[in-house]
Parts: sequence; structure tokens; C-alpha cells
Amino acid sequence: KEKIIRVLIMDNGYQNITHPKVTLSIDGKREEIDPDDKRFNEDKSICFDAGKQLITIESLERGYGTPSYAGTLELYSTAEGIVIINELPVEQYLCAVVPSEMPASYELEALKAQAVCARSYAYRQMEKYAYPEYEAHVNDSTDYQVYGNSKTQESTNQAVQETNGEAV
Repeated sequence: KEKIIRVLIMDNGYQNITHPKVTLSIDGKREEIDPDDKRFNEDKSICFDAGKQLITIESLERGYGTPSYAGTLELYSTAEGIVIINELPVEQYLCAVVPSEMPASYELEALKAQAVCARSYAYRQMEKYAYPEYEAHVNDSTDYQVYGNSKTQESTNQAVQETNGEAV
């Protein structure tokens, strides 16, 4: 079974865990969610599944622009705003960590070493929840590993695939 990691997506400046509102784009359909959205009343959270597509968070800015995420996004309404959790397989997570931690132009062997280190770190973090109230293992900032701050590159995907399962 694939190992799953849950990542808390921080705000634009990586200062807060909440967002005042969230605008998503999934398969060409745009959704705006406010903390008082009636769907939160029913289930306490709203879940969006990307399937084989990606979910773009249009209300978020990262180093390269507007980020997109694989897996599922869970939104939680709190008194401070909306908390976003991205749940996805570790290997997909690593494809967005490695290019955020190291330039994709580096030699393949360096990218492979980074992938092994990032995988080992992720597995260690998955032993407990950093945010138990949301069952999230890490956030997407330098507090853990930078995630989704650079576009995924073919060279970094190759490095992750070639080291799949390797951890130190």
C-alpha cells in the first residue's frame, strides 16, 4: 500500500496556517470557498479529490506563481479562516519537494541524493502529526521541507522514481 502524507498548506507569506478565503480550480471549474460556506456545517470539512488531475489554488502564490496539487485537498473552517490539508502519496509529494529544495538543473546524482534525503525526512515526520487537530504530518514551508514552491521538473521526477523506496 502506498504511504500517504498530509501536508498543511500555509498562506502566501508562510506566516499563518489559515487562509481568509480559498479559490480553487479543478478541471476548468472554479470554486470560491469562504469560512462560512454552508458545506462546512454538514461535515466540518470540505474535500476535493483531484483524481488524475491537479487542483489549482488560485488564491495562493508561491515562488513560481499559482500552485497546483495532486491528491486531495481538505478544507477546514476555523475562527481564524480556512485550513488547507493536501493528502497525497509520498512519492508524489517528493516530486514537488525535490525541485523546491534543489534546482532541477543540478546533476541527476545530486537530485537522487536529495530525493533519498527528502524521503527519509518525510517518513520520519509521518511517525506523528505536527498538526494533530488536522492529522497533518508537516506544512509546506521551511519549517519542514519546502513543498510546491517550484514547478515539478522531469529531472526531479526521474530522480524520485530512480530512488523509489530508498531511505536512510
